[in-house]
Amino acid sequence: DASRTGKAAARAARVRGRLRVVVCATVGDDNRATAALAAREPALFTSACVVRCGSDDAAARADLARSMLTEWPEDAPQLAADLHTISAKYVKATPGHFHAFLRDAARAHTARVAETGRRLDRLNSALTCWRAAKTAAAQLKWATANAGQIAAQQKKAAAKAKADREALEGRASELNDELTAALKSGDAATQDSCREELGAISQRMDDLDEANRKAKETSLAQGDAKGIAERRSTVAVQFAEALTADAVRWACEYEGLKAARENACRDALLAGAAGAYLGSLDLEKRLELWEAWRKRIDEGLP
Repeated sequence: DASRTGKAAARAARVRGRLRVVVCATVGDDNRATAALAAREPALFTSACVVRCGSDDAAARADLARSMLTEWPEDAPQLAADLHTISAKYVKATPGHFHAFLRDAARAHTARVAETGRRLDRLNSALTCWRAAKTAAAQLKWATANAGQIAAQQKKAAAKAKADREALEGRASELNDELTAALKSGDAATQDSCREELGAISQRMDDLDEANRKAKETSLAQGDAKGIAERRSTVAVQFAEALTADAVRWACEYEGLKAARENACRDALLAGAAGAYLGSLDLEKRLELWEAWRKRIDEGLP
Protein backbone atom coordinates (compact mmCIF):
# COMPACT_ATOMS: atom_id res chain seq x y z
CA ASP A 1 0.00 0.00 0.00
CA ALA A 2 2.79 2.44 0.87
CA SER A 3 4.52 1.69 -2.43
CA ARG A 4 1.34 2.30 -4.43
CA THR A 5 0.69 5.51 -2.55
CA GLY A 6 4.24 6.72 -3.25
CA LYS A 7 3.95 5.95 -6.95
CA ALA A 8 0.60 7.73 -7.15
CA ALA A 9 2.09 10.79 -5.45
CA ALA A 10 5.01 10.80 -7.90
CA ARG A 11 2.64 10.60 -10.87
CA ALA A 12 0.57 13.45 -9.47
CA ALA A 13 3.71 15.56 -9.04
CA ARG A 14 4.69 14.95 -12.65
CA VAL A 15 1.20 15.88 -13.85
CA ARG A 16 1.28 19.08 -11.78
CA GLY A 17 4.64 19.93 -13.31
CA ARG A 18 3.17 19.63 -16.79
CA LEU A 19 0.00 21.48 -15.89
CA ARG A 20 1.95 24.39 -14.43
CA VAL A 21 3.02 25.45 -17.93
CA VAL A 22 -0.59 25.30 -19.12
CA VAL A 23 -1.65 27.44 -16.19
CA CYS A 24 1.01 29.98 -17.04
CA ALA A 25 -0.50 30.30 -20.48
CA THR A 26 -4.19 30.30 -19.57
CA VAL A 27 -4.44 32.38 -16.41
CA GLY A 28 -6.27 35.55 -17.33
CA ASP A 29 -8.29 34.10 -20.20
CA ASP A 30 -11.40 34.07 -17.98
CA ASN A 31 -12.79 30.94 -19.59
CA ARG A 32 -14.55 27.91 -18.20
CA ALA A 33 -11.57 25.60 -18.72
CA THR A 34 -9.38 27.83 -16.60
CA ALA A 35 -12.05 28.10 -13.92
CA ALA A 36 -12.52 24.33 -13.83
CA LEU A 37 -8.77 23.80 -13.56
CA ALA A 38 -8.53 26.37 -10.77
CA ALA A 39 -11.32 24.64 -8.88
CA ARG A 40 -9.71 21.23 -9.30
CA GLU A 41 -6.07 22.24 -8.67
CA PRO A 42 -6.12 25.48 -6.66
CA ALA A 43 -2.49 24.99 -5.57
CA LEU A 44 -1.36 25.52 -9.14
CA PHE A 45 -2.79 29.04 -9.14
CA THR A 46 -1.26 30.03 -5.83
CA SER A 47 2.18 28.50 -6.35
CA ALA A 48 5.12 30.88 -6.50
CA CYS A 49 6.20 29.06 -9.66
CA VAL A 50 3.10 30.21 -11.57
CA VAL A 51 3.47 33.14 -13.93
CA ARG A 52 0.10 34.87 -14.23
CA CYS A 53 0.07 35.79 -17.88
CA GLY A 54 -2.78 38.02 -18.97
CA SER A 55 -3.46 39.15 -22.52
CA ASP A 56 -1.65 42.49 -22.03
CA ASP A 57 1.00 41.40 -19.50
CA ALA A 58 4.24 41.84 -21.47
CA ALA A 59 6.51 41.23 -18.47
CA ALA A 60 4.76 37.95 -17.62
CA ARG A 61 5.01 36.85 -21.24
CA ALA A 62 8.74 37.50 -21.19
CA ASP A 63 9.07 35.53 -17.94
CA LEU A 64 7.13 32.64 -19.44
CA ALA A 65 9.30 32.74 -22.55
CA ARG A 66 12.45 32.62 -20.42
CA SER A 67 11.11 29.59 -18.57
CA MET A 68 10.33 27.71 -21.78
CA LEU A 69 13.09 28.86 -24.13
CA THR A 70 16.02 27.59 -22.14
CA GLU A 71 19.46 27.34 -23.80
CA TRP A 72 18.41 29.95 -26.34
CA PRO A 73 20.17 33.28 -27.00
CA GLU A 74 19.66 35.82 -24.24
CA ASP A 75 17.46 38.09 -26.39
CA ALA A 76 15.19 35.29 -27.67
CA PRO A 77 12.55 35.37 -24.85
CA GLN A 78 11.98 39.10 -25.21
CA LEU A 79 11.92 38.68 -28.96
CA ALA A 80 9.23 36.01 -28.64
CA ALA A 81 7.16 38.34 -26.48
CA ASP A 82 7.55 41.09 -29.09
CA LEU A 83 6.37 38.75 -31.84
CA HIS A 84 3.23 38.08 -29.80
CA THR A 85 2.69 41.82 -29.42
CA ILE A 86 3.06 42.31 -33.18
CA SER A 87 0.64 39.45 -33.83
CA ALA A 88 -1.95 41.04 -31.54
CA LYS A 89 -2.33 43.81 -34.14
CA TYR A 90 -3.61 41.26 -36.66
CA VAL A 91 -5.38 38.59 -34.59
CA LYS A 92 -6.92 38.23 -31.15
CA ALA A 93 -3.72 36.89 -29.58
CA THR A 94 -4.43 35.23 -26.22
CA PRO A 95 -2.02 33.69 -23.70
CA GLY A 96 -3.07 30.36 -25.13
CA HIS A 97 -1.71 31.44 -28.51
CA PHE A 98 1.50 32.56 -26.85
CA HIS A 99 1.97 29.27 -25.04
CA ALA A 100 1.35 27.31 -28.25
CA PHE A 101 3.84 29.57 -30.01
CA LEU A 102 6.53 28.97 -27.38
CA ARG A 103 5.85 25.24 -27.23
CA ASP A 104 6.11 24.79 -30.98
CA ALA A 105 9.17 27.04 -31.22
CA ALA A 106 10.96 25.09 -28.48
CA ARG A 107 10.15 21.77 -30.16
CA ALA A 108 11.23 23.04 -33.57
CA HIS A 109 14.48 24.41 -32.13
CA THR A 110 15.28 21.17 -30.30
CA ALA A 111 14.53 19.07 -33.38
CA ARG A 112 16.56 21.33 -35.69
CA VAL A 113 19.58 21.45 -33.41
CA ALA A 114 19.50 17.68 -32.83
CA GLU A 115 19.08 16.83 -36.52
CA THR A 116 21.73 19.25 -37.74
CA GLY A 117 24.07 18.01 -35.01
CA ARG A 118 23.67 14.39 -36.15
CA ARG A 119 24.17 15.30 -39.80
CA LEU A 120 27.18 17.48 -39.00
CA ASP A 121 28.74 14.61 -37.08
CA ARG A 122 28.25 12.24 -40.01
CA LEU A 123 29.64 14.73 -42.51
CA ASN A 124 32.57 15.54 -40.26
CA SER A 125 33.38 11.82 -40.02
CA ALA A 126 33.21 11.48 -43.82
CA LEU A 127 35.42 14.53 -44.37
CA THR A 128 37.88 13.25 -41.76
CA CYS A 129 38.07 9.93 -43.62
CA TRP A 130 38.73 11.75 -46.90
CA ARG A 131 41.44 13.93 -45.34
CA ALA A 132 43.03 10.86 -43.76
CA ALA A 133 43.08 9.14 -47.17
CA LYS A 134 44.78 12.16 -48.74
CA THR A 135 47.31 12.31 -45.90
CA ALA A 136 48.00 8.58 -46.18
CA ALA A 137 48.46 8.87 -49.94
CA ALA A 138 50.97 11.70 -49.50
CA GLN A 139 52.85 9.84 -46.77
CA LEU A 140 52.99 6.65 -48.84
CA LYS A 141 54.26 8.58 -51.85
CA TRP A 142 57.03 9.98 -49.67
CA ALA A 143 57.77 6.49 -48.29
CA THR A 144 57.97 5.11 -51.84
CA ALA A 145 60.36 7.83 -52.94
CA ASN A 146 62.44 7.52 -49.77
CA ALA A 147 62.74 3.73 -50.07
CA GLY A 148 63.77 4.07 -53.70
CA GLN A 149 66.36 6.69 -52.80
CA ILE A 150 67.83 4.53 -50.02
CA ALA A 151 67.91 1.47 -52.32
CA ALA A 152 69.78 3.48 -54.96
CA GLN A 153 72.26 4.80 -52.40
CA GLN A 154 72.94 1.30 -51.09
CA LYS A 155 73.35 0.00 -54.62
CA LYS A 156 75.96 2.68 -55.25
CA ALA A 157 77.67 1.83 -51.96
CA ALA A 158 77.85 -1.85 -52.96
CA ALA A 159 79.29 -0.94 -56.35
CA LYS A 160 81.91 1.32 -54.71
CA ALA A 161 82.88 -1.41 -52.25
CA LYS A 162 83.29 -3.84 -55.13
CA ALA A 163 85.45 -1.36 -57.07
CA ASP A 164 87.60 -0.65 -54.01
CA ARG A 165 88.11 -4.38 -53.46
CA GLU A 166 89.18 -4.90 -57.07
CA ALA A 167 91.71 -2.07 -56.67
CA LEU A 168 93.04 -3.71 -53.48
CA GLU A 169 93.29 -7.05 -55.29
CA GLY A 170 95.49 -5.39 -57.91
CA ARG A 171 97.72 -3.87 -55.25
CA ALA A 172 97.92 -7.21 -53.43
CA SER A 173 99.07 -8.87 -56.66
CA GLU A 174 101.85 -6.29 -57.02
CA LEU A 175 102.93 -6.81 -53.40
CA ASN A 176 103.06 -10.57 -53.90
CA ASP A 177 105.40 -10.09 -56.85
CA GLU A 178 107.58 -7.76 -54.75
CA LEU A 179 107.60 -10.23 -51.85
CA THR A 180 108.67 -13.06 -54.16
CA ALA A 181 111.52 -11.00 -55.48
CA ALA A 182 112.57 -10.00 -51.94
CA LEU A 183 112.59 -13.64 -50.85
CA LYS A 184 114.87 -14.54 -53.75
CA SER A 185 117.23 -11.65 -53.04
CA GLY A 186 117.07 -12.05 -49.29
CA ASP A 187 115.92 -8.44 -48.70
CA ALA A 188 114.46 -8.72 -45.18
CA ALA A 189 113.28 -5.12 -44.93
CA THR A 190 111.26 -5.37 -48.17
CA GLN A 191 109.84 -8.70 -47.03
CA ASP A 192 108.60 -7.18 -43.75
CA SER A 193 107.15 -4.14 -45.51
CA CYS A 194 105.29 -6.28 -48.08
CA ARG A 195 103.94 -8.64 -45.44
CA GLU A 196 102.68 -5.71 -43.28
CA GLU A 197 100.95 -4.04 -46.20
CA LEU A 198 99.42 -7.33 -47.40
CA GLY A 199 97.99 -7.87 -43.91
CA ALA A 200 96.38 -4.42 -43.96
CA ILE A 201 95.03 -5.03 -47.46
CA SER A 202 93.56 -8.37 -46.36
CA GLN A 203 91.79 -6.71 -43.41
CA ARG A 204 90.51 -3.92 -45.64
CA MET A 205 89.20 -6.42 -48.18
CA ASP A 206 87.31 -8.27 -45.43
CA ASP A 207 85.76 -4.97 -44.33
CA LEU A 208 84.76 -4.18 -47.92
CA ASP A 209 83.22 -7.62 -48.36
CA GLU A 210 81.10 -7.07 -45.21
CA ALA A 211 80.10 -3.58 -46.35
CA ASN A 212 79.19 -4.92 -49.79
CA ARG A 213 77.05 -7.68 -48.25
CA LYS A 214 75.18 -5.25 -45.96
CA ALA A 215 74.63 -2.77 -48.80
CA LYS A 216 73.13 -5.47 -51.02
CA GLU A 217 70.84 -6.68 -48.22
CA THR A 218 69.70 -3.14 -47.45
CA SER A 219 69.16 -2.40 -51.13
CA LEU A 220 67.01 -5.51 -51.55
CA ALA A 221 65.00 -4.75 -48.38
CA GLN A 222 64.38 -1.14 -49.44
CA GLY A 223 63.39 -2.36 -52.88
CA ASP A 224 60.76 -4.60 -51.30
CA ALA A 225 59.62 -1.74 -49.05
CA LYS A 226 59.35 0.53 -52.07
CA GLY A 227 57.15 -1.99 -53.84
CA ILE A 228 54.84 -2.37 -50.84
CA ALA A 229 54.62 1.40 -50.30
CA GLU A 230 53.99 1.95 -53.99
CA ARG A 231 51.10 -0.50 -54.06
CA ARG A 232 49.59 1.01 -50.91
CA SER A 233 50.08 4.52 -52.27
CA THR A 234 48.23 3.57 -55.45
CA VAL A 235 45.27 2.29 -53.44
CA ALA A 236 45.24 5.37 -51.17
CA VAL A 237 45.42 7.76 -54.14
CA GLN A 238 42.58 5.95 -55.93
CA PHE A 239 40.46 6.01 -52.76
CA ALA A 240 41.12 9.72 -52.13
CA GLU A 241 40.39 10.63 -55.75
CA ALA A 242 37.17 8.61 -55.69
CA LEU A 243 36.03 10.59 -52.64
CA THR A 244 37.08 14.01 -53.94
CA ALA A 245 33.82 14.77 -55.77
CA ASP A 246 31.80 13.65 -52.77
CA ALA A 247 34.07 15.63 -50.45
CA VAL A 248 33.25 18.85 -52.30
CA ARG A 249 29.55 18.13 -51.89
CA TRP A 250 30.05 17.19 -48.23
CA ALA A 251 31.93 20.42 -47.56
CA CYS A 252 29.14 22.52 -49.13
CA GLU A 253 26.51 20.60 -47.17
CA TYR A 254 28.57 20.98 -43.99
CA GLU A 255 28.67 24.76 -44.36
CA GLY A 256 24.95 24.81 -45.11
CA LEU A 257 24.18 22.81 -41.97
CA LYS A 258 26.38 25.08 -39.88
CA ALA A 259 24.39 28.05 -41.16
CA ALA A 260 21.13 26.21 -40.48
CA ARG A 261 22.23 25.50 -36.90
CA GLU A 262 23.17 29.14 -36.43
CA ASN A 263 19.73 30.16 -37.76
CA ALA A 264 17.88 27.56 -35.69
CA CYS A 265 16.48 30.16 -33.27
CA ARG A 266 15.28 32.39 -36.11
CA ASP A 267 13.63 29.52 -37.99
CA ALA A 268 12.07 28.05 -34.84
CA LEU A 269 10.53 31.38 -33.84
CA LEU A 270 9.06 31.88 -37.30
CA ALA A 271 7.75 28.29 -37.44
CA GLY A 272 6.18 28.49 -33.97
CA ALA A 273 4.62 31.88 -34.63
CA ALA A 274 3.24 30.79 -38.00
CA GLY A 275 1.52 27.79 -36.44
CA ALA A 276 0.05 29.85 -33.61
CA TYR A 277 -1.09 33.07 -35.30
CA LEU A 278 -1.43 32.78 -39.08
CA GLY A 279 -4.28 30.29 -39.28
CA SER A 280 -7.15 32.76 -39.27
CA LEU A 281 -5.61 35.33 -41.66
CA ASP A 282 -5.93 35.64 -45.40
CA LEU A 283 -2.89 35.47 -47.69
CA GLU A 284 -2.26 39.22 -47.79
CA LYS A 285 -2.35 39.60 -44.01
CA ARG A 286 -0.22 36.50 -43.54
CA LEU A 287 2.50 37.93 -45.77
CA GLU A 288 2.30 41.29 -44.02
CA LEU A 289 2.57 39.74 -40.56
CA TRP A 290 5.35 37.41 -41.72
CA GLU A 291 7.41 40.35 -42.96
CA ALA A 292 6.80 42.19 -39.68
CA TRP A 293 8.10 39.16 -37.75
CA ARG A 294 11.17 38.85 -39.98
CA LYS A 295 11.97 42.52 -39.58
CA ARG A 296 11.78 42.28 -35.79
CA ILE A 297 13.83 39.06 -35.72
CA ASP A 298 16.50 40.62 -37.94
CA GLU A 299 16.75 43.47 -35.45
CA GLY A 300 16.95 41.16 -32.43
CA LEU A 301 19.18 38.33 -33.66
CA PRO A 302 22.59 38.71 -35.32
